[in-house]
Amino acid sequence: MSAFRAVRSLPFLCLAALAACSVERRVPTSDTTTAAIGPDGEPVGPWLRSAAVGEMSAAYFTVPNAGPDTLRITGVEVDAAESASLHRTVDSAGAIRMVGIDTLAIAPGDSAVLAPRGLHVMLHGMRVPATPGDTIVIRLFSSRADTITVRAAVRP
Repeated sequence: MSAFRAVRSLPFLCLAALAACSVERRVPTSDTTTAAIGPDGEPVGPWLRSAAVGEMSAAYFTVPNAGPDTLRITGVEVDAAESASLHRTVDSAGAIRMVGIDTLAIAPGDSAVLAPRGLHVMLHGMRVPATPGDTIVIRLFSSRADTITVRAAVRP
């Protein structure tokens, strides 16, 4: 895709992504913001919104940092989607919009909570339907040169 076409389609993509993040079918806040940490420091409570082929979805989970150094999440990959990226939802003068994040830094002993209307993984162009009951694998790439695998349950 040429740079001109990519820039020209950016407003549409942002609008579509915002629509995917603001679906009214929400789980209670307590289900998505509890910063539980698994026994091996793995992400806890991962889930994503159901979506048809070609649609967008968003994934939510908690990433703990049990290590002694800052954990930097530098990328994300999902085989079930054309692309995936880290986003933050922001309120700018009353207008809700999403901003892409290149790196997510998590201090030692802290957790990053990815939840609706906050940090999240945006999945663009689902290659397969994400149906409630399914599990979608998300890979997070970190500054530690390892990959964190997240298995997210699909919810309505």
